[in-house]
Amino acid sequence: MPEPTSRQGGRPDNYLTNVALRYGIAMGNVYIADKVFPVAPVNQSAAKYKVFPRSYFMRDEVAVRPLGGTPRVVGYRLSEESYFAEEEALRAKIDVRERVDAGGTPGHDIERAKTELLMSQHLIHRDRRWASEFFKTGVWGTDLTGVASGTPTSSQFLRWDNDNSNPIKEISTRAFGVGQKVGGAYRPRTLVLGVDVFIALQSHPLILDRMADSEARVIDNQVLANFFGVDRVLVPQGVVNTGPEKESVAATEAAAVYQYIVDTKDALLVYSAPRPSTEMPSGGYVFAWTGLLGTMAFDPTAAVTRGRDDSYSDWIDVRVAYDMKVTAPELGVFFDNAVT
Repeated sequence: MPEPTSRQGGRPDNYLTNVALRYGIAMGNVYIADKVFPVAPVNQSAAKYKVFPRSYFMRDEVAVRPLGGTPRVVGYRLSEESYFAEEEALRAKIDVRERVDAGGTPGHDIERAKTELLMSQHLIHRDRRWASEFFKTGVWGTDLTGVASGTPTSSQFLRWDNDNSNPIKEISTRAFGVGQKVGGAYRPRTLVLGVDVFIALQSHPLILDRMADSEARVIDNQVLANFFGVDRVLVPQGVVNTGPEKESVAATEAAAVYQYIVDTKDALLVYSAPRPSTEMPSGGYVFAWTGLLGTMAFDPTAAVTRGRDDSYSDWIDVRVAYDMKVTAPELGVFFDNAVT
């Protein structure tokens, strides 16, 4: 059925925005989409962006200037790709009867609960889009497949839950291999590990053996980053329920199917620019349509809007508008089935 006509366009609400922000902070180590690649603000929903050809910048054409002559002239050609940022939104309603009932239940803040419902679903959706765009085979310059045993081929590696494997050497070799092709400044320094991969590496004998006996043997993200020679190790832990909604709460709960959003057995090694710039290569970019939504374009916690419609209900809206793109596939290495 069609939505009731709104009496007003709604207004940003500071209390609900603070609720959303606190929820986002609490979930900060769970979701991945806002942490890997830089966010580039854009004024239009769709446009082209320049792709800088690194091959021109990696040449050496410096020559002696002839007496009375001019220096050799060099330049480069640009190619173009395009993005398309669509607006996405989700609304929660509070019927007047719900508000009255909630008022009689101690400790039940219905506005907070509805806002956190919107936040949870937006963050899940954003991570699902990130995973479908970046965390898979067929999009990066190098795809490698883990094998359980034997001698790996050039497109394979020994899985990291095999005690005979050497993940430190494997990751370092692949990172410097990318650097050799595109320049050492763009050697991948961000490593995204699926949960099962992270767990396997925490107990890998090679890593444990290299820790001093005096050290507390807690293998966390920073310890692994130090071993692998990268700036950061990220472990996405967002979960989605893919089960159907049923006629009752009990039936819906029973039908729930929970799974990690990002594949737990894979890994991504990639160069991510420290800041967005049209002249700075990065494995990926997020194009946030700030021309429409300002800072909330990629951050659902940035502004929460409320209003009232004609059906005795208040409504709460959260809107975003962005696109995610692989912009330099040669700067990434994807490890498929890194563990069994």
